[in-house]
Amino acid sequence: MEVTRAELKAQAKNDLKGNWGWALIVELLTSLIMYLVPYIVVLLFFGFTAFNGFIVFASDSSASVVMTPKYALMTLVLMIVGLFTSVFHTSKVIAMQRLAEGRKDDIPAAIVSAFTKGRFGSMFWSGIVQGIFLALWSLLLIIPGIIKHYSYAMTYYIIEDAKERGEEIQVIDAINQSRALMDGHKMDLFILDLSFIGWHILCLCTFGIGYLWLSPYIQTTTSKFYLSLLDQQK
Repeated sequence: MEVTRAELKAQAKNDLKGNWGWALIVELLTSLIMYLVPYIVVLLFFGFTAFNGFIVFASDSSASVVMTPKYALMTLVLMIVGLFTSVFHTSKVIAMQRLAEGRKDDIPAAIVSAFTKGRFGSMFWSGIVQGIFLALWSLLLIIPGIIKHYSYAMTYYIIEDAKERGEEIQVIDAINQSRALMDGHKMDLFILDLSFIGWHILCLCTFGIGYLWLSPYIQTTTSKFYLSLLDQQK
């Protein structure tokens, strides 16, 4: 039986009841790793003076600071390290999926969940492949890119379930399974995402601090959406 948006949100709130502190810490720590570690690596490798100049270069909108070979190398290092730390976003997804399934990890395990039991390669390359596909679809105009974003939305969840069963799954197979699972449900997830628009506005009013609470709420609700799709297939 199909579950309504209100029911999915109510289920997510019920899962988070008593676990908001846990969710906030997981969100905060993984976000700090994702956004700060790449810059810390650049700082350690190139020194404070070069790093300070790079920050000025990166934030300069007047093009008055010239791109140098060192700045180009620093940009490349930042991008490469950023790709690896982006997997911590997947850790948040996995953590909230497990919470939604009633098997919450402790905080250290939740933060590194995407790096255990051979998950890293699958999650890392899944993000790369999805990014390439979405970029190519977006070249056709914005709408096709948005549609494909929702087609691929369950990929990480599918990979996680396969890993929990001890099964190997190819990235393309996981994407294709997500496409099949989302067939006829892309608009449902799109409208579910839109239903959080008021909360997004409030979070912007808090200079983004509110996302420490909103992101776990959205991710847990999305996990419930995934589980509801699996139930409908039975």
